[in-house]
Amino acid sequence: MERSAKSAKAKVEARPTVTRKPRKVEASTGLRLKQRLAEALEQHAAISEILRVISGSPGDVRPVLATVAERAAHLCDATFAQVLLVEGNVLRPTVAYWADAGADEEYDDSRAVKRTWPVTRRIISGRAVLDCETFHYADVVPFLDSEYPDSAAKQQELGFRAVLVVPLLREGQASGVIFMFRREPRPFSPEQVALVQTFARQAAIAIENVRLFKETKEALEQQTATSEILRVIASSPGDVKPMLTAVAERALKLCDAADATIFLVEGDRLRSAARFGSSPTPVQEGEFLPLTRGSVTGRAVIDGAVIHIEDLATASEEEFPVGRALQRRLGHHTALSVPLMREDRAIGAIALWRMEVRRFTDGQIELVKTFADQAAIAIENVRLFNETKEALEQQTATSEILRVISQSPTDVQPVFDTIAAAALKLCRASSGNVFTFDGELIHLAALVSPKGADAVRNAYPRPPGRDSAPSRAVLTRRVVVIPDVLADAEYAIAPTAIAGGFRSILAVPLLREGHPIGAITVGRPEPGSFPAEQIALLQTFADQAVIAIENVRLFTELEARTTQLTRSVGELKALGEVGQAVSSTLDLETVLSTIVSRAAQLAGMDGGSIWEYDEAREEFYLHATDRLPDELVEVLRATPIRKGEGALGRLAVTGGPVEIRDVMDERSYQSRIREILIRCGYRSVLAVPLLREDHLLGALAVNRSSPGEFAPEVIDLLKTFATQSALAIQNARLFREIEIKSRQLEVASRHKSEFLANMSHELRTPLNAIIGFSEVLAERLFGEINAKQAEYLSDILESGRHLLCLINDILDLSKIEAGRMDLEPTDFDLPAAIDNALILVRERAQRHGITLGRTVDERLGMIRADERKVKQVLLNLLSNALKFTPDGGTVDVQVDVNDGEAKILVRDTGVGIAPEDQRAVFEEFRQVGPASKKMEGTGLGLTISRKFVELHGGRIWVESQVGLGSTFAFTLPLRVQWPDMDQPVD
Repeated sequence: MERSAKSAKAKVEARPTVTRKPRKVEASTGLRLKQRLAEALEQHAAISEILRVISGSPGDVRPVLATVAERAAHLCDATFAQVLLVEGNVLRPTVAYWADAGADEEYDDSRAVKRTWPVTRRIISGRAVLDCETFHYADVVPFLDSEYPDSAAKQQELGFRAVLVVPLLREGQASGVIFMFRREPRPFSPEQVALVQTFARQAAIAIENVRLFKETKEALEQQTATSEILRVIASSPGDVKPMLTAVAERALKLCDAADATIFLVEGDRLRSAARFGSSPTPVQEGEFLPLTRGSVTGRAVIDGAVIHIEDLATASEEEFPVGRALQRRLGHHTALSVPLMREDRAIGAIALWRMEVRRFTDGQIELVKTFADQAAIAIENVRLFNETKEALEQQTATSEILRVISQSPTDVQPVFDTIAAAALKLCRASSGNVFTFDGELIHLAALVSPKGADAVRNAYPRPPGRDSAPSRAVLTRRVVVIPDVLADAEYAIAPTAIAGGFRSILAVPLLREGHPIGAITVGRPEPGSFPAEQIALLQTFADQAVIAIENVRLFTELEARTTQLTRSVGELKALGEVGQAVSSTLDLETVLSTIVSRAAQLAGMDGGSIWEYDEAREEFYLHATDRLPDELVEVLRATPIRKGEGALGRLAVTGGPVEIRDVMDERSYQSRIREILIRCGYRSVLAVPLLREDHLLGALAVNRSSPGEFAPEVIDLLKTFATQSALAIQNARLFREIEIKSRQLEVASRHKSEFLANMSHELRTPLNAIIGFSEVLAERLFGEINAKQAEYLSDILESGRHLLCLINDILDLSKIEAGRMDLEPTDFDLPAAIDNALILVRERAQRHGITLGRTVDERLGMIRADERKVKQVLLNLLSNALKFTPDGGTVDVQVDVNDGEAKILVRDTGVGIAPEDQRAVFEEFRQVGPASKKMEGTGLGLTISRKFVELHGGRIWVESQVGLGSTFAFTLPLRVQWPDMDQPVD
């Protein structure tokens, strides 16, 4: 389309102005149709050719784009056609076609089409990308200065005039353009523009297909590699090397690297554990690099982060001194290190590098991170597998030794042979021996050694000393490790070691109740120390050997005592019955001693104790023990355990069970009693808190002569005993408190009884006289009195009656609390009783203008109850209602029958009771409401009413709102079984 200087672009839909060649008017219509048909066939063939190339190149877009450029140039009679693709912010030429030279696959610099172009509106292709529109100029030269200044130089160089630029659109975004030009100013026809747009759509589809194909291929390759690594992991559960090699190989191939090495952290160094590649490498497999931030891999491990350096040759010398030195020596440039993370800690890294400068893509980095995660998991799995395998082997060996022990109750030699063989195998040693000690000399009891057996036999027996490993272990009663017998100045039988083929040796004493009875030794051909796991294993074997020796001794003694034990069966049965009786006693010492004994026995411990906690002093005091040496018990009683000290002290801080797996380890156990525990042969301690409602009362502790972890079931068992112990201590404390309180209550009750008796005698008699004399004087039986005297006599009479009522209420309440208040049930008419109560308060109600109401269920008639007490309840409730109802108010009594009981309600329109006071109204001597009204009562009326109702088997309650009045309600059963009656009555 021709463009003016003011219009720089035109829509594709616009019809361009086309300069056509002169045609002869007389040209036939058939010839034109024939030409159009030929053009259409040629275009169709071109489109088919492009589609064929697309289907034949699913993974490579260049053949498609080359075909598009060639077909577009040919069919549109263009001098030049080029396809440029967007890469970030630039357009990169991909293929080009010169009509006079054909396809230019290599972008000959002499043709000036190789350079990239920025995506900007100052060039025609850039504007097509930004606007996602087709641009067509019959002659672009007039628009260069104003619209496309950055294209002017290229126009001078190539001489293009007519230009057509069509964007490659996909989902509204341009991924590139088809750029075409002619050297003469001649527009492209609308059909040609539409054809190139069709080519552009096909090219965009091809680009997208290739992208999806490559992504699918890469994903499949990555999935295949991941599956292969998982397969290697599954096939090598105990060996990490095949997996690491597979990871290195797949990482190198999929990331197109020159070398891939996997490093593992060992102390302060990085060991090359697996490598794949043919380029120069800083270390071979098995060699080490320093663990420092000065290298790419060291920094990845220390920082726990991916380190990606595009060019080590230009990296900072200060940041990567080691990496720069290796780069200068090996010549590699781009480096990538991904850490192997386990529990937020790097255990190694995967290192990749390329000899050229070429960054690893984000997808490749994510792939290596996936490989790193798999490698870390596999390393952990191998570690756990090997630990489990070793534990299983140790458990199997221990079980085998125990089996031999059980099968050889009278012969210890098979046990010794089995222990020596197991020690040799599990410690990966060259010799394994068991020695016994008779108190004077050390004897060789079992020998497993491929060579030098005679030399070892000739070296024994010998006395304890420091000249050999077993002699030293027996002498010191401790584990002895000699890393190199040839370098130990005290080791006197070095020729025996050389003949036996060992340089390092480990000896563990056999201790029975702290006394040495032998030793177990293992030797290895290479010098060095022994791991703690092997020492602990030999200590376990030593314990088993001691058990075997002790079993033989006990079995011998057992045979001698069989007859005596037979006679003791009856005694044991009697002791069992005594134990059952003891378990139910309130004697705290007996209960706790029984508990600690059973706890230690069932848990398989070597001793136990129960401690009581003094919260004020923050100290534990010994209360009961089981199977502890007297020496130890004496020290424990004299040494209260402070909070924070040892197992018990830590328990007071944590509030949960505390186990000490080895008291000889000062890092895990610090206490003033540590030395005596070790001296008494105890190696591990378990303490469980005695808790009652989350309150610490004490602790249950058990001791074991062997080190190691306590089984969960043992901890749960001791928790059960701890609960019983806490209950026993709590019961004992409560029992003591109850005894004290009972004595105090007994004294208080006696004083109360004396007071009531005195009050009844000393107060009621003169009070009745005052009331009687006041009534006589008020009735003027001895003459007339004036108005003032009558007023005073009325006050005296009213106060006396009030005081007498108070005394009677207190006496009634005391009888109820003492259980001496008896009901006197009779048959009476409840509606009549209600009427009587209303008659008694009617005069008072009339004085204040209060209306009394009565509503009684017609079904209600005779009831069996204590008539006097029921009337007293009614009067108390009515009096309260009148007292708190203002003048002109209303008090109603309503009685209903429901579910076999009579429900009596006394409702008033008084001041009401606040919600927080409603619970207090039935308490003794508690009064609520206005202060002026409180002075009128004793605070006992409602309390006594509640007691009387409850004695009848009923209940009483209140419902009230402040300002709206109150409703007091109580129920009376209509059918009651009285203690003095044989049958219930209605």
